[in-house]
Amino acid sequence: MKKILYIIMLLLSVKSFACKCSTQNIENNYIQSDFVAKIKILKKYPNIENNDYYKVDIQILDLYKGNSVKSIFIYGNYLNRQDSACWIFTQINEDLVIYATKTNQNYQLEMCSNILRVNRKTNSNTTNKRHQKEIKILENLKLNKVEFTNHIRFTSEDFHPMRRENYGIKLKREFAIFELTFNEDLSVKCVKKIQGFRNKIDRNIKSFFKTSQWSSLNKNYKKNKIMKNTKTLVIIYYKVDEKNNTGYITNKF
Repeated sequence: MKKILYIIMLLLSVKSFACKCSTQNIENNYIQSDFVAKIKILKKYPNIENNDYYKVDIQILDLYKGNSVKSIFIYGNYLNRQDSACWIFTQINEDLVIYATKTNQNYQLEMCSNILRVNRKTNSNTTNKRHQKEIKILENLKLNKVEFTNHIRFTSEDFHPMRRENYGIKLKREFAIFELTFNEDLSVKCVKKIQGFRNKIDRNIKSFFKTSQWSSLNKNYKKNKIMKNTKTLVIIYYKVDEKNNTGYITNKF
């Protein structure tokens, strides 16, 4: 009996760790998605035989990016069975902020799609604040009509020098958003401020972006090979060190 229980626990353990998704920042989630919205789940439909996606009817509560639709497809089982750790479970009348891609003229939530469960309050005040901040960022991107899609991931040099240079500052805004346009050699052609902190700090951030070494990675291109005028977003955050009540900026959410 003990041996059987051990095998069951082992299988459950393997299944729970079977789905591994790399964590992406908000800006990458946004620009790599075709549809970003706050929605309510209205109705769920059974999976068609041998199909790993189930259809749901939705009400769009706030559309940040993409076209208005009445239904989407979600990777998983509509009965919320635990057959796969990668399946996405939803409930009727549940509010979600979703990042979906377009496939065969339909918007789909894939196994590693980012989701915020809006009306599922957690015991963590920090988590709730992070969700509220993410929604503020999405509202700002919508307000400024940032709608481009790009599946290339960009990384830059360590942001720590910029953080050290601005350690001890006091700012009113929680975040700033910048749009970068690249040349073919990954040098920064221009930096557009979508929302800034204040002029001097914004100029320093722009200068840092232009002089940094950037790299790119995408399955459809060779590493560090891009089309001219390819764009990306970078979000910089203002935070306060709780130990000494000192403000600083960082590119970490």
